[in-house]
Amino acid sequence: MYYNAVASSKILGVFSDADCFALNTLSFTRSIVDRRRIPMRRKVFLSFAGVLLLSMLTTVSVFADHGTATVLDGSAKFRDANAQSDSLVVDIQGLTVLSTGSKYQGWLVDEAGTKLNVGVFGVGPDLSGTYVSPTKSDLLADYKTFLVTIEPSPDPESADSGNVAYGDYIQSQVSDALPSLITTASQARAQANAIQTSANTAEAANTLVAQQSGAQAVMDAIGALKAKAENVSVQAADIKANAAGDAPLSDAADLVIASASSTIALADKLNANASRVLGATSSGIAVDLELDNLKATAAQLVSGVDNDGNGTIGNVGSENGAAGLYTSAQDIGAMQVVIGTPPATGDPMLMTFLWTALVLGIVMMVSGALLFSRKPRLTIA
Repeated sequence: MYYNAVASSKILGVFSDADCFALNTLSFTRSIVDRRRIPMRRKVFLSFAGVLLLSMLTTVSVFADHGTATVLDGSAKFRDANAQSDSLVVDIQGLTVLSTGSKYQGWLVDEAGTKLNVGVFGVGPDLSGTYVSPTKSDLLADYKTFLVTIEPSPDPESADSGNVAYGDYIQSQVSDALPSLITTASQARAQANAIQTSANTAEAANTLVAQQSGAQAVMDAIGALKAKAENVSVQAADIKANAAGDAPLSDAADLVIASASSTIALADKLNANASRVLGATSSGIAVDLELDNLKATAAQLVSGVDNDGNGTIGNVGSENGAAGLYTSAQDIGAMQVVIGTPPATGDPMLMTFLWTALVLGIVMMVSGALLFSRKPRLTIA
Protein backbone atom coordinates (compact mmCIF):
# COMPACT_ATOMS: atom_id res chain seq x y z
CA MET A 1 0.00 0.00 0.00
CA TYR A 2 2.82 2.38 0.86
CA TYR A 3 4.60 1.62 -2.38
CA ASN A 4 1.56 2.51 -4.44
CA ALA A 5 0.97 5.74 -2.53
CA VAL A 6 4.59 6.82 -2.84
CA ALA A 7 4.79 5.88 -6.48
CA SER A 8 1.70 7.94 -7.22
CA SER A 9 3.15 10.87 -5.34
CA LYS A 10 6.42 10.57 -7.17
CA ILE A 11 4.66 10.65 -10.51
CA LEU A 12 2.95 13.86 -9.43
CA GLY A 13 6.37 15.33 -8.63
CA VAL A 14 5.61 15.88 -4.94
CA PHE A 15 8.48 13.85 -3.48
CA SER A 16 12.09 13.23 -4.26
CA ASP A 17 13.73 9.81 -4.38
CA ALA A 18 14.91 10.34 -0.82
CA ASP A 19 11.38 11.07 0.29
CA CYS A 20 10.21 7.87 -1.36
CA PHE A 21 12.85 5.87 0.48
CA ALA A 22 11.91 7.43 3.80
CA LEU A 23 8.21 6.88 3.31
CA ASN A 24 8.77 3.24 2.46
CA THR A 25 10.52 2.91 5.82
CA LEU A 26 8.24 5.01 8.04
CA SER A 27 4.48 5.50 8.35
CA PHE A 28 2.84 8.50 6.73
CA THR A 29 2.79 11.68 8.76
CA ARG A 30 -0.49 13.47 9.48
CA SER A 31 0.32 16.31 7.09
CA ILE A 32 0.86 13.92 4.18
CA VAL A 33 -2.39 12.06 4.87
CA ASP A 34 -4.35 15.30 5.15
CA ARG A 35 -3.02 16.41 1.78
CA ARG A 36 -4.31 13.19 0.20
CA ARG A 37 -7.65 12.85 2.02
CA ILE A 38 -9.51 15.45 -0.06
CA PRO A 39 -8.91 13.92 -3.50
CA MET A 40 -9.50 10.42 -2.06
CA ARG A 41 -12.85 11.49 -0.60
CA ARG A 42 -13.78 13.04 -3.91
CA LYS A 43 -13.05 9.76 -5.69
CA VAL A 44 -15.07 7.80 -3.14
CA PHE A 45 -18.02 10.18 -3.45
CA LEU A 46 -17.99 9.96 -7.23
CA SER A 47 -17.74 6.17 -7.12
CA PHE A 48 -20.71 5.68 -4.84
CA ALA A 49 -22.72 8.34 -6.62
CA GLY A 50 -22.12 6.36 -9.78
CA VAL A 51 -23.45 3.21 -8.10
CA LEU A 52 -26.64 5.00 -7.07
CA LEU A 53 -27.08 6.59 -10.49
CA LEU A 54 -26.55 3.23 -12.20
CA SER A 55 -29.28 1.66 -10.05
CA MET A 56 -31.68 4.45 -10.93
CA LEU A 57 -30.89 4.27 -14.63
CA THR A 58 -31.37 0.50 -14.59
CA THR A 59 -34.88 0.93 -13.19
CA VAL A 60 -35.74 3.59 -15.74
CA SER A 61 -34.32 1.67 -18.68
CA VAL A 62 -36.29 -1.49 -17.89
CA PHE A 63 -39.61 0.30 -17.82
CA ALA A 64 -38.71 2.45 -20.80
CA ASP A 65 -38.05 -0.67 -22.86
CA HIS A 66 -41.50 -2.06 -22.07
CA GLY A 67 -43.32 1.25 -22.38
CA THR A 68 -41.86 2.17 -25.78
CA ALA A 69 -41.92 -1.29 -27.36
CA THR A 70 -43.96 -2.09 -30.46
CA VAL A 71 -47.35 -3.41 -29.31
CA LEU A 72 -49.23 -5.85 -31.55
CA ASP A 73 -52.97 -5.66 -32.15
CA GLY A 74 -55.18 -7.85 -30.01
CA SER A 75 -54.46 -9.41 -26.64
CA ALA A 76 -54.49 -12.47 -24.43
CA LYS A 77 -57.41 -12.27 -21.98
CA PHE A 78 -58.52 -14.38 -19.05
CA ARG A 79 -62.11 -15.59 -19.21
CA ASP A 80 -64.46 -18.02 -17.47
CA ALA A 81 -65.14 -21.40 -19.05
CA ASN A 82 -66.01 -23.75 -16.19
CA ALA A 83 -64.73 -21.65 -13.29
CA GLN A 84 -63.43 -18.16 -12.51
CA SER A 85 -60.66 -17.12 -14.93
CA ASP A 86 -59.94 -20.74 -15.86
CA SER A 87 -59.33 -20.00 -19.54
CA LEU A 88 -57.04 -17.84 -21.67
CA VAL A 89 -58.42 -16.44 -24.93
CA VAL A 90 -55.68 -15.45 -27.39
CA ASP A 91 -56.51 -13.17 -30.32
CA ILE A 92 -53.41 -11.36 -31.62
CA GLN A 93 -52.60 -9.98 -35.06
CA GLY A 94 -49.52 -8.72 -36.86
CA LEU A 95 -46.86 -11.32 -36.09
CA THR A 96 -44.04 -12.07 -38.51
CA VAL A 97 -44.91 -15.07 -40.68
CA LEU A 98 -42.58 -17.97 -39.92
CA SER A 99 -40.91 -20.15 -42.51
CA THR A 100 -41.63 -23.84 -42.97
CA GLY A 101 -40.35 -25.91 -40.07
CA SER A 102 -41.25 -23.38 -37.37
CA LYS A 103 -44.36 -22.52 -35.35
CA TYR A 104 -45.52 -20.14 -32.64
CA GLN A 105 -46.39 -21.56 -29.23
CA GLY A 106 -47.90 -19.82 -26.19
CA TRP A 107 -46.88 -20.09 -22.56
CA LEU A 108 -48.16 -18.72 -19.26
CA VAL A 109 -45.37 -18.16 -16.72
CA ASP A 110 -45.78 -17.95 -12.95
CA GLU A 111 -43.58 -15.99 -10.54
CA ALA A 112 -41.33 -19.01 -10.01
CA GLY A 113 -40.64 -19.17 -13.74
CA THR A 114 -42.67 -22.34 -14.32
CA LYS A 115 -44.20 -22.39 -17.80
CA LEU A 116 -47.65 -23.70 -18.75
CA ASN A 117 -48.14 -24.68 -22.40
CA VAL A 118 -51.34 -22.99 -23.63
CA GLY A 119 -51.21 -24.19 -27.22
CA VAL A 120 -49.66 -24.07 -30.66
CA PHE A 121 -50.78 -21.15 -32.82
CA GLY A 122 -49.26 -21.91 -36.21
CA VAL A 123 -46.95 -19.72 -38.30
CA GLY A 124 -48.72 -16.32 -38.07
CA PRO A 125 -49.45 -13.56 -38.86
CA ASP A 126 -52.47 -14.06 -36.58
CA LEU A 127 -52.70 -16.05 -33.35
CA SER A 128 -56.09 -17.32 -32.24
CA GLY A 129 -57.06 -19.96 -29.71
CA THR A 130 -58.49 -20.69 -26.28
CA TYR A 131 -56.83 -22.66 -23.51
CA VAL A 132 -59.07 -24.07 -20.75
CA SER A 133 -57.55 -25.38 -17.53
CA PRO A 134 -58.45 -29.06 -17.14
CA THR A 135 -58.38 -28.60 -13.36
CA LYS A 136 -60.49 -25.40 -13.41
CA SER A 137 -57.56 -23.45 -11.98
CA ASP A 138 -57.76 -19.68 -11.63
CA LEU A 139 -55.14 -18.83 -14.25
CA LEU A 140 -55.30 -15.11 -13.57
CA ALA A 141 -54.38 -15.70 -9.93
CA ASP A 142 -51.48 -18.02 -10.79
CA TYR A 143 -49.87 -16.47 -13.88
CA LYS A 144 -48.75 -12.93 -14.63
CA THR A 145 -46.67 -13.40 -17.81
CA PHE A 146 -47.55 -14.55 -21.33
CA LEU A 147 -44.84 -15.53 -23.82
CA VAL A 148 -44.90 -16.55 -27.47
CA THR A 149 -41.92 -18.66 -28.49
CA ILE A 150 -40.72 -19.97 -31.82
CA GLU A 151 -40.57 -23.76 -31.80
CA PRO A 152 -39.45 -26.30 -34.41
CA SER A 153 -42.20 -28.06 -36.34
CA PRO A 154 -42.40 -30.93 -35.75
CA ASP A 155 -41.18 -30.46 -32.18
CA PRO A 156 -39.64 -33.56 -30.55
CA GLU A 157 -39.53 -31.95 -27.08
CA SER A 158 -42.29 -30.69 -24.79
CA ALA A 159 -40.12 -27.97 -23.22
CA ASP A 160 -39.92 -24.52 -24.76
CA SER A 161 -37.01 -23.58 -27.00
CA GLY A 162 -36.22 -20.41 -25.10
CA ASN A 163 -36.53 -18.42 -28.33
CA VAL A 164 -39.04 -15.78 -27.20
CA ALA A 165 -40.48 -13.68 -30.01
CA TYR A 166 -43.27 -11.81 -28.20
CA GLY A 167 -44.56 -11.40 -24.68
CA ASP A 168 -46.15 -9.26 -22.03
CA TYR A 169 -46.71 -9.28 -18.28
CA ILE A 170 -49.23 -7.89 -15.82
CA GLN A 171 -47.64 -4.93 -14.09
CA SER A 172 -47.22 -4.89 -10.32
CA GLN A 173 -49.72 -2.07 -9.75
CA VAL A 174 -52.30 -4.31 -11.42
CA SER A 175 -51.36 -7.77 -10.18
CA ASP A 176 -51.48 -6.70 -6.54
CA ALA A 177 -54.94 -5.11 -6.82
CA LEU A 178 -56.54 -7.39 -9.41
CA PRO A 179 -57.61 -10.32 -7.17
CA SER A 180 -59.74 -8.08 -4.96
CA LEU A 181 -61.21 -6.30 -8.00
CA ILE A 182 -62.15 -9.58 -9.70
CA THR A 183 -63.68 -10.97 -6.51
CA THR A 184 -65.83 -7.89 -5.96
CA ALA A 185 -66.97 -7.81 -9.59
CA SER A 186 -67.81 -11.51 -9.40
CA GLN A 187 -69.93 -10.89 -6.31
CA ALA A 188 -71.78 -8.08 -8.10
CA ARG A 189 -72.50 -10.40 -11.03
CA ALA A 190 -73.81 -13.12 -8.68
CA GLN A 191 -76.09 -10.60 -6.97
CA ALA A 192 -77.44 -9.43 -10.34
CA ASN A 193 -78.19 -13.04 -11.29
CA ALA A 194 -80.08 -13.53 -8.02
CA ILE A 195 -82.06 -10.34 -8.63
CA GLN A 196 -82.99 -11.55 -12.11
CA THR A 197 -84.27 -14.81 -10.62
CA SER A 198 -86.49 -12.87 -8.19
CA ALA A 199 -87.79 -10.66 -11.01
CA ASN A 200 -88.62 -13.70 -13.15
CA THR A 201 -90.43 -15.27 -10.20
CA ALA A 202 -92.49 -12.12 -9.70
CA GLU A 203 -93.44 -11.93 -13.38
CA ALA A 204 -94.51 -15.59 -13.44
CA ALA A 205 -96.67 -15.34 -10.30
CA ASN A 206 -100.46 -15.52 -10.57
CA THR A 207 -101.49 -13.47 -7.55
CA LEU A 208 -100.75 -9.90 -6.58
CA VAL A 209 -99.35 -11.04 -3.24
CA ALA A 210 -96.86 -13.36 -4.93
CA GLN A 211 -96.01 -10.75 -7.54
CA GLN A 212 -95.32 -8.12 -4.90
CA SER A 213 -93.31 -10.59 -2.84
CA GLY A 214 -90.99 -11.12 -5.80
CA ALA A 215 -90.76 -7.38 -6.42
CA GLN A 216 -89.87 -6.82 -2.77
CA ALA A 217 -87.06 -9.38 -3.02
CA VAL A 218 -85.72 -7.42 -5.98
CA MET A 219 -85.74 -4.15 -4.06
CA ASP A 220 -84.14 -5.71 -0.99
CA ALA A 221 -81.15 -6.93 -3.02
CA ILE A 222 -80.51 -3.82 -5.10
CA GLY A 223 -78.75 -1.87 -2.35
CA ALA A 224 -76.08 -4.54 -1.86
CA LEU A 225 -75.52 -4.81 -5.61
CA LYS A 226 -75.02 -1.06 -5.97
CA ALA A 227 -72.54 -1.08 -3.09
CA LYS A 228 -70.48 -3.78 -4.82
CA ALA A 229 -70.54 -1.91 -8.14
CA GLU A 230 -69.42 1.29 -6.43
CA ASN A 231 -66.61 -0.63 -4.73
CA VAL A 232 -65.46 -2.00 -8.09
CA SER A 233 -65.42 1.54 -9.48
CA VAL A 234 -63.29 2.80 -6.59
CA GLN A 235 -60.79 -0.03 -6.96
CA ALA A 236 -60.51 0.56 -10.71
CA ALA A 237 -59.91 4.26 -10.08
CA ASP A 238 -57.09 3.37 -7.68
CA ILE A 239 -55.49 1.14 -10.32
CA LYS A 240 -55.72 3.95 -12.86
CA ALA A 241 -54.14 6.40 -10.42
CA ASN A 242 -51.17 4.06 -10.07
CA ALA A 243 -50.93 3.30 -13.79
CA ALA A 244 -48.05 5.77 -14.25
CA GLY A 245 -49.34 7.00 -17.60
CA ASP A 246 -49.91 3.53 -19.08
CA ALA A 247 -52.58 4.36 -21.69
CA PRO A 248 -53.99 0.83 -22.27
CA LEU A 249 -54.21 0.22 -18.54
CA SER A 250 -55.90 3.57 -17.96
CA ASP A 251 -58.39 2.84 -20.75
CA ALA A 252 -59.19 -0.56 -19.23
CA ALA A 253 -59.77 1.03 -15.83
CA ASP A 254 -62.03 3.67 -17.41
CA LEU A 255 -64.11 0.88 -18.99
CA VAL A 256 -64.60 -0.71 -15.57
CA ILE A 257 -65.63 2.62 -14.06
CA ALA A 258 -68.11 3.27 -16.89
CA SER A 259 -69.46 -0.28 -16.62
CA ALA A 260 -70.02 0.19 -12.90
CA SER A 261 -71.93 3.42 -13.56
CA SER A 262 -74.09 1.67 -16.17
CA THR A 263 -74.81 -1.20 -13.77
CA ILE A 264 -75.82 1.21 -11.02
CA ALA A 265 -78.11 3.12 -13.42
CA LEU A 266 -79.82 -0.12 -14.46
CA ALA A 267 -80.23 -1.06 -10.79
CA ASP A 268 -81.93 2.29 -10.12
CA LYS A 269 -84.24 1.74 -13.10
CA LEU A 270 -85.12 -1.73 -11.81
CA ASN A 271 -85.77 -0.36 -8.35
CA ALA A 272 -88.31 2.07 -9.82
CA ASN A 273 -90.03 -0.81 -11.66
CA ALA A 274 -90.28 -2.85 -8.47
CA SER A 275 -91.57 0.15 -6.53
CA ARG A 276 -94.47 0.58 -8.94
CA VAL A 277 -95.39 -3.11 -8.62
CA LEU A 278 -95.40 -2.75 -4.85
CA GLY A 279 -97.63 0.31 -5.14
CA ALA A 280 -100.38 -1.56 -7.00
CA THR A 281 -103.62 -2.23 -5.12
CA SER A 282 -105.06 -4.80 -7.49
CA SER A 283 -104.10 -7.10 -10.32
CA GLY A 284 -104.61 -5.98 -13.89
CA ILE A 285 -103.02 -4.85 -17.11
CA ALA A 286 -101.04 -2.05 -15.45
CA VAL A 287 -99.39 -4.45 -13.01
CA ASP A 288 -98.71 -6.96 -15.77
CA LEU A 289 -96.94 -4.28 -17.82
CA GLU A 290 -94.81 -3.29 -14.84
CA LEU A 291 -93.92 -6.94 -14.25
CA ASP A 292 -92.87 -7.26 -17.89
CA ASN A 293 -90.68 -4.19 -17.46
CA LEU A 294 -89.32 -5.62 -14.21
CA LYS A 295 -88.27 -8.83 -15.96
CA ALA A 296 -86.77 -7.01 -18.96
CA THR A 297 -84.80 -4.55 -16.83
CA ALA A 298 -83.50 -7.36 -14.61
CA ALA A 299 -82.18 -9.07 -17.74
CA GLN A 300 -80.46 -5.82 -18.74
CA LEU A 301 -78.97 -5.55 -15.26
CA VAL A 302 -77.18 -8.83 -15.92
CA SER A 303 -76.43 -8.74 -19.65
CA GLY A 304 -76.42 -5.02 -20.47
CA VAL A 305 -78.49 -2.92 -22.84
CA ASP A 306 -78.25 -2.10 -26.56
CA ASN A 307 -78.22 1.68 -26.18
CA ASP A 308 -77.10 2.46 -29.73
CA GLY A 309 -79.68 0.16 -31.34
CA ASN A 310 -77.20 -1.75 -33.49
CA GLY A 311 -78.55 -5.12 -32.42
CA THR A 312 -75.63 -6.07 -30.19
CA ILE A 313 -74.43 -5.22 -26.70
CA GLY A 314 -70.83 -4.15 -27.17
CA ASN A 315 -68.09 -4.15 -24.59
CA VAL A 316 -68.55 -0.45 -23.89
CA GLY A 317 -69.20 1.00 -20.48
CA SER A 318 -72.51 2.63 -21.34
CA GLU A 319 -74.02 -0.71 -22.43
CA ASN A 320 -72.57 -3.08 -19.83
CA GLY A 321 -74.50 -4.72 -17.04
CA ALA A 322 -73.05 -6.79 -14.20
CA ALA A 323 -71.72 -9.47 -16.57
CA GLY A 324 -69.91 -6.83 -18.63
CA LEU A 325 -68.66 -5.24 -15.42
CA TYR A 326 -67.05 -8.55 -14.51
CA THR A 327 -65.39 -9.15 -17.89
CA SER A 328 -64.16 -5.55 -18.04
CA ALA A 329 -62.54 -6.11 -14.64
CA GLN A 330 -60.83 -9.20 -16.07
CA ASP A 331 -59.66 -7.09 -19.02
CA ILE A 332 -57.51 -4.98 -16.71
CA GLY A 333 -55.34 -8.11 -16.63
CA ALA A 334 -55.30 -8.44 -20.43
CA MET A 335 -51.83 -8.77 -21.94
CA GLN A 336 -51.00 -6.94 -25.18
CA VAL A 337 -47.86 -8.60 -26.45
CA VAL A 338 -44.81 -6.66 -27.53
CA ILE A 339 -41.84 -7.61 -29.66
CA GLY A 340 -39.07 -9.10 -27.59
CA THR A 341 -38.86 -10.61 -24.13
CA PRO A 342 -40.56 -9.09 -21.07
CA PRO A 343 -39.27 -9.96 -17.59
CA ALA A 344 -39.53 -13.75 -17.57
CA THR A 345 -41.23 -13.98 -14.19
CA GLY A 346 -43.15 -10.74 -14.23
CA ASP A 347 -42.77 -7.29 -12.82
CA PRO A 348 -42.90 -8.09 -9.07
CA MET A 349 -39.69 -10.15 -9.07
CA LEU A 350 -37.97 -7.60 -11.29
CA MET A 351 -38.73 -4.81 -8.86
CA THR A 352 -37.52 -6.93 -5.94
CA PHE A 353 -34.17 -7.31 -7.70
CA LEU A 354 -33.91 -3.61 -8.47
CA TRP A 355 -34.80 -2.53 -4.95
CA THR A 356 -32.23 -4.97 -3.57
CA ALA A 357 -29.58 -3.48 -5.85
CA LEU A 358 -30.54 0.02 -4.76
CA VAL A 359 -30.38 -0.85 -1.05
CA LEU A 360 -26.97 -2.46 -1.50
CA GLY A 361 -25.79 0.67 -3.26
CA ILE A 362 -26.95 2.84 -0.37
CA VAL A 363 -25.27 0.55 2.17
CA MET A 364 -22.03 0.81 0.20
CA MET A 365 -22.27 4.60 0.14
CA VAL A 366 -22.87 4.88 3.88
CA SER A 367 -20.14 2.40 4.83
CA GLY A 368 -17.70 4.08 2.47
CA ALA A 369 -18.46 7.51 3.87
CA LEU A 370 -17.89 6.27 7.42
CA LEU A 371 -14.67 4.54 6.46
CA PHE A 372 -13.07 7.54 4.79
CA SER A 373 -14.31 10.07 7.34
CA ARG A 374 -12.36 8.38 10.13
CA LYS A 375 -9.14 10.09 11.11
CA PRO A 376 -6.15 7.80 10.57
CA ARG A 377 -4.21 6.71 13.59
CA LEU A 378 -0.57 7.49 12.88
CA THR A 379 2.43 5.90 14.45
CA ILE A 380 6.04 6.77 13.92
CA ALA A 381 8.30 3.77 13.65
